Amino acid sequence: MRLTIHALGLALLAVAGVAVAGEKADREKLQGTWKIVAANTGYAERDRHALGLTMKVVGDTIISYNKAGEPESVFSFRLDPAKTPKQIDLTETKDGRQRTVYGIYALENGKLRTCGSAKVGGIRPSDFTTVGTINEFRIYVWEKQKER
Repeated sequence: MRLTIHALGLALLAVAGVAVAGEKADREKLQGTWKIVAANTGYAERDRHALGLTMKVVGDTIISYNKAGEPESVFSFRLDPAKTPKQIDLTETKDGRQRTVYGIYALENGKLRTCGSAKVGGIRPSDFTTVGTINEFRIYVWEKQKER
């Protein structure tokens, strides 16, 4: 669950021309600390637990934190803003194994909306509407925090 919650919040790595410019622009917008302000996982208890969790984006790395502010996971991420919807891949290397979560994202009105499968290696969602299906898609809305 930790992988999914924190993996769902991010990014794209484009390959050419406009896509590269879009990737750089989105990567820049993602830099900083984000907090979950809304969750739709299909389960009210899981939604309540997710509220207030944070992540920090530094370069091409995401660090997820528990509610006590302790680091839990570290991910590398890739963005592809040329896709519709924009795509993000988050990869965690732990105990010598890589796990990747495939998601989508949108940056709107100063917030980041993410959706991805809770299943490592699961399919990428095609939109932000399907939740709690066999693919266990989860949607999170993140708000950027002011740096202290």
